[in-house]
Amino acid sequence: MSGDGNKQKEVIKLADVGRGDAGFSAHFEVLEKGTVRIIESKKWNTRYRLAEILVGDETAIMNIILWNTDIDTIEVGKSYLIQDAYVSVKDECIKLCKSKKGKIRPLSTRIEKINQQLNMSLPFVGARVRQTTRKDDVRTLDGIPASNFKKYCGPKDF
Repeated sequence: MSGDGNKQKEVIKLADVGRGDAGFSAHFEVLEKGTVRIIESKKWNTRYRLAEILVGDETAIMNIILWNTDIDTIEVGKSYLIQDAYVSVKDECIKLCKSKKGKIRPLSTRIEKINQQLNMSLPFVGARVRQTTRKDDVRTLDGIPASNFKKYCGPKDF
């Protein structure tokens, strides 16, 4: 999903979000707000507020990280649209984040049924599975089939 310029107009489901995705929009409903933490920047000598909020849609639930005034603009039980979002990965857990130019807007319609069975913020849930194929006709450099090849030398071979 990453790399396309027209992803901003595309609204995707939370279950379709993966590592490295950026510049997309998503609908969600706020399920619960986490505790607000205060983070102090040593470089700029300023304080920031940070909160992890559990959100969900028809396909999955996921944590979203919000900063400062965005924390106060959302309410539990209401639906929102996040624009220009990206996925952050920390400790093999993916989290939804709003970019600097992104916006969170309220929706007039509520999401009726939320699937709480699939939590995308758990470790390795958003990881894509690699497919490996094993060849049956593997041969050594001498042309001997690998299944007939003696892999280890015995004590008499020395």
